[in-house]
Amino acid sequence: MMKPFVLKMLGLTLLLGGCSSSTVDYISTRATPGYTQSSLDQSLDCVGQALEQFSPDSPRVSLFIVSNVTDGTVRQQALHSPLSDSGVFHLRTRIHALFPSTLARVIKEEPLILQAVNGPVGINAFGLVNTDYLQAYQQGNLSSINFGRKQAGLPSAAYLQLVPIEAAFTRNDQDDFFSGGQGYNASQSKARIRGNLDYGTSSSSKVISLAVNVSDPSTNTIAYATSFDLKYSASRKQFSLQLTGTEPGAGYSFSSGEIESVQSAQQVLLDAASLWIADLAYPELQLNKKCYRSQIS
Repeated sequence: MMKPFVLKMLGLTLLLGGCSSSTVDYISTRATPGYTQSSLDQSLDCVGQALEQFSPDSPRVSLFIVSNVTDGTVRQQALHSPLSDSGVFHLRTRIHALFPSTLARVIKEEPLILQAVNGPVGINAFGLVNTDYLQAYQQGNLSSINFGRKQAGLPSAAYLQLVPIEAAFTRNDQDDFFSGGQGYNASQSKARIRGNLDYGTSSSSKVISLAVNVSDPSTNTIAYATSFDLKYSASRKQFSLQLTGTEPGAGYSFSSGEIESVQSAQQVLLDAASLWIADLAYPELQLNKKCYRSQIS
């Protein structure tokens, strides 16, 4: 009698044999994916909990509009660069994770009323938004969020605030603003056994900057702005030992290094921006004092 495992393998073979166009790929990796983390995770958790507790009593809700995160460190194709391509997605993701859906939402695309579009919808030649369309847009989104609040057993909010957000990486040093190192060397040549010992360490740091603007959609002007600077570093160690004599010699050496990537620095900056935006949207909670002043000041 065939075992169930053998029958399964036989069935798979027959199935693949009957369809010549079918292929089966097996992909194996040693690494297990994990959730994105940064040095501000503790602050993010603190802010998220405070917003969750505040949601039932909040008189207003928010609609966050993250239009773009550009890379101001390149002259051409600023919208498509290693820094900017993932920035807008990360910032949207962080804001969305911070706020419960009963308190705020993040829209996927910038609405036409905030774009330079010909006709009654969009920014006109004077750089202003049609007030009627803007109010209708706010009321529509307020009704949608209040419907979710009602389903959750929460009272309706009285007002919806639009929070258009733009950001840009304005500095990304290619050269080190600081570098240093030290080394030690010892040797012995008079004894029967000759040897050399080398040991050294080195470190370097660079700076990356992010500027964030929050606009007033009714006047198409910048209402709030800030910037963040972050130092990210690299450190290396090297050790070498060599022994020689009349007989064949022996040696041992190793090197190690810890390098913070540009993408890691970018992630922390965007996390800091999302925390600043949360504090800006609900200043009465004093999130800056409660959760993260000591970490990003």
